[in-house]
Amino acid sequence: MLNSIEVEAILKEHGFSLASADSRRYAHGFRHGGLGDPLYVKAKTAKTGTPVAVGRYPLVVHPLNAPLTRLSALPGVHMAPSPYHNTNLADFPKRDNGGKKEIAHGRAFQFADRVALDAFVDAVLS
Repeated sequence: MLNSIEVEAILKEHGFSLASADSRRYAHGFRHGGLGDPLYVKAKTAKTGTPVAVGRYPLVVHPLNAPLTRLSALPGVHMAPSPYHNTNLADFPKRDNGGKKEIAHGRAFQFADRVALDAFVDAVLS
């Protein structure tokens, strides 16, 4: 499975640019001219400031605007069974997750290999 660091590198190769990231964020936003909503890649940082790879479901897409059924049917692409909640998903809708306030959420995916992520990106941009 690809980790978050590998996913970020491949997104950049596909023409995505980093829109939001700092050491305190748990998700890095990536934008592409052919896509209205950003994609987010989960992020962790060690106490030393070094990025740490996130292995489980590292890429998060908009829960309403992405073609979830079509994307999850791609070979080597796996969608997390439940939504991913994080305040850093600033451009995504909010919903109740049992806390005091609603929180932004999206649908997270993981990829068996580079071929699966390439097909996913092609599908998102089409």
